[in-house]
Amino acid sequence: MNKSLLIVICDFLLLSLLSIANFDKPDLNKAQKQEANTALKNETFVQTQMLETLKTALDAEQQRHFELSQNVDKLTKTAEANLRQAQTHKKIIRERERQLEQMQSAKVELEQERSKILQKSKELEQKVASADKRNEALQSEIISAANKLEKSTEERIRLEQKLGQMQQHDTTIKNQLQSVQEQLRQNKENLARLQKESNKLKLENKAIEAEKRALSTRLEVAATKTKIYEENLKRAQVLIDIEKAEKQKIITHAQNLSTNISNLATAQKQISKNIDNLRPQTASEIFDKIRSYFVKINFKYSEGGLLGKKNAQRNIETLPISINGRVYLLFDASITPLTFSKDVDAPEKFEISIIANSKIFTPQIISLLQGTQHTLVVELPNDFLPKNEVLNLVNSQNQYKFTDCIVVDPQKKYYGQTPFMANFTRREFAKLDVGLVESIFKTFSPSANDIALTRSGEAIGILTSSTDLFIPRDMKMKKTMPVGNVYSKQSAILFLKKN
Repeated sequence: MNKSLLIVICDFLLLSLLSIANFDKPDLNKAQKQEANTALKNETFVQTQMLETLKTALDAEQQRHFELSQNVDKLTKTAEANLRQAQTHKKIIRERERQLEQMQSAKVELEQERSKILQKSKELEQKVASADKRNEALQSEIISAANKLEKSTEERIRLEQKLGQMQQHDTTIKNQLQSVQEQLRQNKENLARLQKESNKLKLENKAIEAEKRALSTRLEVAATKTKIYEENLKRAQVLIDIEKAEKQKIITHAQNLSTNISNLATAQKQISKNIDNLRPQTASEIFDKIRSYFVKINFKYSEGGLLGKKNAQRNIETLPISINGRVYLLFDASITPLTFSKDVDAPEKFEISIIANSKIFTPQIISLLQGTQHTLVVELPNDFLPKNEVLNLVNSQNQYKFTDCIVVDPQKKYYGQTPFMANFTRREFAKLDVGLVESIFKTFSPSANDIALTRSGEAIGILTSSTDLFIPRDMKMKKTMPVGNVYSKQSAILFLKKN
């Protein structure tokens, strides 16, 4: 619950109890008792209505704070879920990257195996070529042996015919026949051996061809696997890129949610601050806030004649007000050495010094505010005072937001609270209910030169009398007067003379 609102409720209940309490009042007659009971019932009804209004406002404020807290909790849970999802995607990406590394290592091993297979295939091709050459040589030797065998057979037949015709040949011819037979036998054996070697070479050629076909098949399988791995690598790379993009989106979304949560918290603080600023403040709170805002104005002047003053001084204080981006000091002429009249006698010299925070500003001009008869204005440089030590003029839409205003006397440092209302005949003025203020605050009553503030601490305007409050808007000047080094008595007479 808002502490200030609780204090206001407690104060109201205390006043209600004090109004109901009976402090040994004298006995009243029947008519007076009836009148008192009627007044008590009316007061109790008003208090009940006020309590209901305050309770409704309090419940609405609590409901609003509860809804804001729920929204913050929901956004916090959503951000945490998105962060967990981002961590899960991060683990998936790491697993995919590990699989990608394994695929790359497998691809390197396949490339090495493929190189070995190609090397072995080349060696086998060389062996096949050498076996073909040996086979061709053996075929040549077989053909040569067959030719020799045919010649030997023909020779044997010829010799047998010759032996049949000539049985009485000598042993030399027999030995020759035996040698031919022995040579024929050796040729047969060589022929059988060469046939065996030829068959063996054919079998080796078939085995080499089969191994070559197997190597070719394995090479094709390795190439196919390589293509598959390359496709898988491309697909995995695409998935990793997608995962990275989704992770980046999730991280960005989480960051945006964190920023939105931070902004929401800041907005909630600002809403609370605005609620505190919009609530009606007490006169003591406002005066304590503006205690350090007062600016001192020093007037140095000299008057001619026998009763005149030489090198006289007068000090006043007022509150600076920011209007349309400019800072002004507004004060009534009655508290200055200047007097507006028909037959006026101006000072011989006139200087103004503005003193605040150990800084001094010497203006060169003073003005009379249009719409008033005695309200003087001095404009200050924008950098002369800190912005947090200047009253802001209330917005025209909020100037009658509260029925009461705070009236501050800058000279005596008195302050009080008074009802006021709009003046529809003179829209630049408001009307104060002075009688009620005088009845409550015995030591203070509004007068010209007092500054009026809203219950939220903004400036409304300056009093031109005890009941008339001037609200400056356009800050149009009726006439001006040079002061200081450019001061002239003649221009001062024209400025102070009433028409």
